[in-house]
Amino acid sequence: MARKKGERRKMLLKKICLITGIIIVILGLILFKPISTANLTAHGNPATTYEQGINTLKLFQTQDTAHIYQPCRTQLLTHGKKTPKVIILLHGYTNCPEQFKKLGTAFYSIGYNVVIPRLPYHGYINRNWHDLEKLRAEDLTQTLDTVIDGTSGLADQVIVAGLSGGGIMAGWTGQERSLTKAVLIAPSFLSEQVSVPALNALRTLPNFFRWWDPVGQDTTPGFDHVYPGYSTHALGEIWRLGHALIQFSHHKPQTNSLLIITNASDHQVDNFVTQSLIDNWRRSGATVETYTFPENWHLNHDIIDPHSPEQQIDKVYPQLLKLIDKQ
Repeated sequence: MARKKGERRKMLLKKICLITGIIIVILGLILFKPISTANLTAHGNPATTYEQGINTLKLFQTQDTAHIYQPCRTQLLTHGKKTPKVIILLHGYTNCPEQFKKLGTAFYSIGYNVVIPRLPYHGYINRNWHDLEKLRAEDLTQTLDTVIDGTSGLADQVIVAGLSGGGIMAGWTGQERSLTKAVLIAPSFLSEQVSVPALNALRTLPNFFRWWDPVGQDTTPGFDHVYPGYSTHALGEIWRLGHALIQFSHHKPQTNSLLIITNASDHQVDNFVTQSLIDNWRRSGATVETYTFPENWHLNHDIIDPHSPEQQIDKVYPQLLKLIDKQ
């Protein structure tokens, strides 16, 4: 009897080991599967006249239905005609065009036409974040193509600038579209050391919603235009676009003038990956300028939104205007 029990234990252990091994192999195949980037290339058809451009952008604005919070709708600040320069300002993940409205007005005041698009699934009046779960990197690239196509008719020189997740998007436009300049402000890349398994985990595991501030949650005054939390699936898709940008950057970008702005006191992003992007672009023959806000300024990650706590836009905006408007 004891012998039979021992044999059964051995058989059970063998089955457990076999099942465990199969699970490990399956997890390995899922987590280390190459990230798909084939669908993340540009398909542009730029407008050639001001009228064509405005019509494209006004059609884009029709996506801003009554469900979209008024300050979060796509903003067009135009002089009613083609100007020497136009700038597209790309807001960060879970924020909306309100984030860039004040800075956009500053560019408008010095003669720019200004476009501040609402990114997909952002800016809803009901800020329960669940719409964010639907976001895919392809939604972002298609939106960017449409906005750039329309904006191309508004000026001779087209500049794209974005913050954080919007910085990744600005980088993608610089890589894939022929612009005057692309400006990446504190781009929020995922660490290269964990990018593939982490991305696959985020995109494969069930979606979760997390508070940006687990303690205070949704208590920041004046922040009713920002979602108080984020979707892990959507975050994975933004990082997927960042992963694609790093891969594509081994080839010379379509935009030759690239500006990358970092913040020495920003500990929310991985500037090591940003440096890899700079190195790749420079090796490909592109012109890449860099600027770092000094650590003793003690800036937050979000250096743009005037509603952000401890904001220093009185110092930051003049420097950004000088850097971006530089010939």
